[in-house]
Amino acid sequence: LAQSARAGRAARLASQGAASMGLGLRVDRWSLMIVTAVVLGCHYFDQLVHVLGIASSVLARRLSGMVEAGLLLAQPDTHDARRTVYRLTPASRDLFGYLVCFSTWAAREYLHQPSSIRPVHKTCGQPFTPQVACSHCGEAVKPWDVAMAPPASAPQP
Repeated sequence: LAQSARAGRAARLASQGAASMGLGLRVDRWSLMIVTAVVLGCHYFDQLVHVLGIASSVLARRLSGMVEAGLLLAQPDTHDARRTVYRLTPASRDLFGYLVCFSTWAAREYLHQPSSIRPVHKTCGQPFTPQVACSHCGEAVKPWDVAMAPPASAPQP
């Protein structure tokens, strides 16, 4: 029964498309906070409860859903098989840019103070301010520099 429920959920998500899936994720504050905590090095249930201040029942449901959706991997700890280690998947790693930009914005606009954790570029060792840039020319872009266009249509046979 659990397999069929998972298959049904996966089919619903696939039929809704990536935009709907992304929208559902964005409005779930716990999912973003959990992925952010895992990015920052919290890989165990007890660490996540402590750092996020989330009820263990809520965390258990969110982790289960995120593993099912392919956003996290749950693996037995190599040192203690009774514990589960949560790791990022390629899908959740793709949220990195969004998470860095969002946390920087939230610290500045919502908390009105610098974050106690700030991104540092490992290569040069300097803190950085994330920015959105064009993947083609590398130029930084602002909202007024972007137009939304429909995807190119497939070639007709």
